[in-house]
Amino acid sequence: MREEHSFYFHVVDCHGRDIKGVTLQGVYFEGGHRCLLPEVHTDLVGRAIVESYSNILVGMVVDGVEVDCRYYPNQLYGFQI
Repeated sequence: MREEHSFYFHVVDCHGRDIKGVTLQGVYFEGGHRCLLPEVHTDLVGRAIVESYSNILVGMVVDGVEVDCRYYPNQLYGFQI
């Protein structure tokens, strides 16, 4: 997928250690409805790339918990869980 549709995430624990295997799902709008992207999982160093059909995500589901926030492509975002 193109760079303008890729979103980068890094997930760490409360001590700043990388967490592997965290499930991430992007949320985007299509036709006025919120839609979920396919799940991706963080790698061994807690990072994942979410690829979207849209150039803005309106939320992210992190291990089943939805985080409402706008995410823009080609940037690195972090979650501490």
